[in-house]
Amino acid sequence: MGLYLNPPDKALVLSVNAKGQTQALDRTEPVLPLRPGIPARHTHDYIRHDTTTLVAALNVLQGTVSGSCLPASATSNSWRFWSGIERAAPRGGRDVHLILDNYGTRTHPKVQACWFADITRKRIRGGTFHSVRELNRAISE
Repeated sequence: MGLYLNPPDKALVLSVNAKGQTQALDRTEPVLPLRPGIPARHTHDYIRHDTTTLVAALNVLQGTVSGSCLPASATSNSWRFWSGIERAAPRGGRDVHLILDNYGTRTHPKVQACWFADITRKRIRGGTFHSVRELNRAISE
């Protein structure tokens, strides 16, 4: 909590979290659009193409978020994301502090209302994706 409330001067403080098992679902029938008095509708059945893992880092001091979609099955591929953080880290002896995901953080009401929830609500929920590449593109837009 100290890093959130009183971050060190000129340090890079990143809060890192992941949303795993984000599914690329392809509905068996097209979504029927919203019409006056009738809600949008979609079938209950779908084809599950695969999953992706969305990883994000919040810069605590600046309030900016950088994220990346990673293959769900290959934990070693997350090094691409970590390498990007390392390249963005300040040079010249500045400290870098990583606050990593821990159990229960996604269930807190404030977290539910932030970036992952926003991505899910605006880009994933109810979507039709023919592949993980298409899902990743929708998340990145």
